[in-house]
Amino acid sequence: MSIVTKNFPPFKQIYKSLRQELLLIQNKSAKFHAERDLEKSKALLTYKKITLAKQGKDITEINQKLKDLENGIVAESKSLKDGHILSELIKEPKATPTPYQINNLNNIVTFLNSQRVYIELLERYNPGLTMSQEDNVRKTANRVGLSVPE
Repeated sequence: MSIVTKNFPPFKQIYKSLRQELLLIQNKSAKFHAERDLEKSKALLTYKKITLAKQGKDITEINQKLKDLENGIVAESKSLKDGHILSELIKEPKATPTPYQINNLNNIVTFLNSQRVYIELLERYNPGLTMSQEDNVRKTANRVGLSVPE
């Protein structure tokens, strides 16, 4: 079967699917980076708190900042950050895309979807991959009946 005789979904449907996959990837990436930044900020504030406590200074401001960090939740975005790039795809001078171009877009959507599902399955069935070393040591010690001092 050649590309010319193969039936593809309409261009608008492929475009919406592509936009949706990119949005899912963007939101997951933003959540991951926000969690990492939150951990770094907590570590820095905790260090400052210990330093100020050793010096005998007031730590109420640091405690307030730590409480504020606990409430910081990243909201999911409903629009793509670089959506203009994808919009340029529609604004091309050609009125109708060729079957070859539609096939390529369909392959991109399939690839992005497959990669997302693959990563989700890896995380589900191999929880140690995304776990920090500290958590991994703690869970391993717990598995054999030991506890890690804090």
